[in-house]
Amino acid sequence: MRDLSMTDEAPKNKTTISSSEKAEEILSIQRHYFREFLDSLEKHGANQQFITSISGILEHPVYSKMLGDITKNDGLLKTAVGFLRNSVNPGATISQECIEKLIDDIMSKMRKALLENERKATRKVPDDDVYIRMLDDVKKKTEKSKLIPDKLKDCEVQIGIRKLIKQWQTKGLELNDTSVVEFLYVYDYAVQKTCTKEEDKEIFRLRNTQRVTIMTLLTSKSKNTLMQVSTGEGKSLIVTGVAIAFALCRNKENKKKKIDVITSNDVLARRDSTLSVADGGLRDLYEYFNISVANNCSQWVDERTQAYNAAVVYGQLANFQRDYLLDKFYGHNVRGDRTMDLVIIDEVDCMLLDRGNNALYLSHDIPGMEMLESLYVFIWEKIRSSSTGSDKMAIIKCIKSAVLYDLYGAITKEDLESIHGPLKDKPSEKNALWDHLIEKKVIDPQGCLLMEGKIKDINFEPKLNPKIIFYLHSVAKRERSIRLPEHLMSFVDRHLDTWLDNAMQALELRRDEDYVVDQDRTDASPDLNPQRCA
Repeated sequence: MRDLSMTDEAPKNKTTISSSEKAEEILSIQRHYFREFLDSLEKHGANQQFITSISGILEHPVYSKMLGDITKNDGLLKTAVGFLRNSVNPGATISQECIEKLIDDIMSKMRKALLENERKATRKVPDDDVYIRMLDDVKKKTEKSKLIPDKLKDCEVQIGIRKLIKQWQTKGLELNDTSVVEFLYVYDYAVQKTCTKEEDKEIFRLRNTQRVTIMTLLTSKSKNTLMQVSTGEGKSLIVTGVAIAFALCRNKENKKKKIDVITSNDVLARRDSTLSVADGGLRDLYEYFNISVANNCSQWVDERTQAYNAAVVYGQLANFQRDYLLDKFYGHNVRGDRTMDLVIIDEVDCMLLDRGNNALYLSHDIPGMEMLESLYVFIWEKIRSSSTGSDKMAIIKCIKSAVLYDLYGAITKEDLESIHGPLKDKPSEKNALWDHLIEKKVIDPQGCLLMEGKIKDINFEPKLNPKIIFYLHSVAKRERSIRLPEHLMSFVDRHLDTWLDNAMQALELRRDEDYVVDQDRTDASPDLNPQRCA
């Protein structure tokens, strides 16, 4: 095994070189021998005598500095030294600097992955220049954000940061070349202040992987961006940083953006949105930027309604689905006026693969609901036959009138006008006739026909036009399309408006894109997946 300080076997260069070139040549030779040393260690292992001897070298200030110089620009060697130190002294904490990935290494891996994925997707060589420019821009901005603290004193840093956060809160954060660098620097500073514990020997700060990922997501021109981050690289801080940045931005209506963060389960959603950093959460970071954060994990509608007022809302996918459908189809208004500006999906593989086949059932079969089939068919036939492009509200109003006419023989004052034209120019006489029909209990205040036999008791003065009498008799003897049991009539009254709205929305849905048809299976097959009908 070679001594780390041995360089006498190195080939001597007789050419005159400068001191800086000579220093670099020495470092190159030292790297060569150090790699051989690591290879030998990997092949043969280390006994106690070796550990005792190498411990002194690692802790010696001269050799320690030399190791720092050797590994300065080599991420693999830097990582090896970190784990070597940990092997010699298991009780010590590995320095974050030692296990840090170099930005150049990260960018090189990203470039290779991007080009390879593009080749697989298009089966042709992509435009390398586009990716190179994009990645070089990310690298430049990331490195620039790391240099800002070196130029300022701590008091100046705090004043400048508070000023920037106040400016972003007031005017909004614009993600341009300057602001993204400033934000990443401020976010890193916030991480240091909120996540570093008193007992920590080193200041906790963002890793280069986290910096590059956040910068890439903030500067991406694509509407949908997918980032792959290895386990243990700190995805939670990445998600938080991106959520805070976009929450400080403004939407098209010049309002602060609303951010929905989809997690894999309720436990993570509650942790990151409610617990402090000391307890394993991330709430302190949001409070540092004056960004409100909550979760939609509660079973109580009132609590979820309140939660949606926050700038950032955490929750698993099923929670967001539930509240969206409750608003869309039942009008519960759980989300209020919350806009859908941005969705951040943590653990996207969990959502698309592990739970990609999950179905959310907002409603279930209720005994006796099959008795409403004639009503549903009636509504659907009316909507299908309505004029395309007509006003939706007018269509719904017309269909509702048709349903009420079929169920109750419901009429309106306008119907009386259409039967007897002179009533149109005599509103007082029309209103008097309407009130008389209600008084005689021929109709109720909503115009629903009560009893056919009451029609003969109409003694309206002046004498009622025979056309109206004939019309009322025809209403009483109308042909019925909807047949419902009496005990469901009040249920229909409560839900008719909702069913009409849902039917109008269903008309716009596309089969096998927005929905699939689930066949009724009576066999014992364990397959619970929706089956498409032929």
